[in-house]
Amino acid sequence: MADPSLYTYPSPLEGYEGLEPLPTEVVTSGPDAKSYVNHPVSQKSPAYTDFTSPLSNGTRGGFDVHIYCLQTDASEFAFATALHERIRREFPELRIYRVWDKPIGPHPVGMFEVNVFTPEVGQ
Repeated sequence: MADPSLYTYPSPLEGYEGLEPLPTEVVTSGPDAKSYVNHPVSQKSPAYTDFTSPLSNGTRGGFDVHIYCLQTDASEFAFATALHERIRREFPELRIYRVWDKPIGPHPVGMFEVNVFTPEVGQ
């Protein structure tokens, strides 16, 4: 595992210094009850379309997600295969690789990989 003391990152609040404090008001009913009220902003954050540094916005994508399954369990492998198909049908813009029915490389069990290119929609 990488040693976090070897890296430095900007403050997560960089660019938000000196602003008014956020409200402490909470939603009182419905599915959002007990969550904070966040007032709308005039424009969406660029983080909706591009990963923030140091994450890559290149051709390999910002994240690759590995969905693991026990390939020796028929029902689990069938579910993973169905999930793979669902992702391909519902999110055709994502890069997705084959379902492996055995351990491959550093992956200890069957799996498939999905690459995510933007934070919001994976394009």
